[in-house]
Amino acid sequence: MAWVYRPYRSRIAEALSLSPGDTVIDLACGTGENFEELVSRVGDDGKVLAIDASRGMLSRARSRCEKHGWTNVRLIEKDARFALREDFFEGDADRKAQAVVCTLGLSTIPSWQEVLASALSWVEPGGRIVLFDVYADRWVPQQAVVSLLAQADLKRQSWLALEAITGDCEFRFLEGSRHLHGGRPFLARGSRSLGWDTSEVRTAVAAAQEAARGERLGRPTPPETA
Repeated sequence: MAWVYRPYRSRIAEALSLSPGDTVIDLACGTGENFEELVSRVGDDGKVLAIDASRGMLSRARSRCEKHGWTNVRLIEKDARFALREDFFEGDADRKAQAVVCTLGLSTIPSWQEVLASALSWVEPGGRIVLFDVYADRWVPQQAVVSLLAQADLKRQSWLALEAITGDCEFRFLEGSRHLHGGRPFLARGSRSLGWDTSEVRTAVAAAQEAARGERLGRPTPPETA
């Protein structure tokens, strides 16, 4: 189903505000669908650090890199729930990335709140975190198909957690069809600006999720396509 989300890839990368020489972490990178957009923005002097728990997905991502000659993409096979900053920077605990992107990942990762909290520690102060995912605000048949194929929980309001741990979160639903995506595609972006430690971030994330339970969203919505 990768083709379904291909039109969004450039907008996701644009939201990261990357510059040549930057380092970006692609969280739950899958087969590397984001790589082309990310590599083109960080340039030869930048790095794309891509992490995924699936060996099969990373094998396809590696083939993609070899096909295109992307030598500045580093693939990391590890469950994101247990990833440390040293895993990305080969033992250098002081280095940090300029941005983290997670595309269709937080709806599938168990204990996703902890992963999001950890991601905040992977970026430098002012570093960006960008989330792209799908939220099912009401049931349509395609929701069952997407949930089954991707093992995704489309009821997760992960942008609320991002709002809780960043001081400048921007959120919007994107154009799309519930009957194609199983829900409404959304894009959220926030910067690391709060001096919280990981435990405080996890507490804030959990509180945001609890507050969201049973509440009806009052978000402005763009027109839908068929």
